[in-house]
Amino acid sequence: MADTVPPFDAILIALGGGPWSPVGQETKALVPGVKVICVQPLDAPVMTRP
Repeated sequence: MADTVPPFDAILIALGGGPWSPVGQETKALVPGVKVICVQPLDAPVMTRP
């Protein structure tokens, strides 16, 4: 993914656990200028609900 042409400047990652958790960190390590944006479904705010 880090070697794509044309290069990307942002990546959307699902907020929370699971297999996608380390993707943002690894992408940031390989492409330091990338913006990592976490998203969550509107009806499933498990990470932001107290």
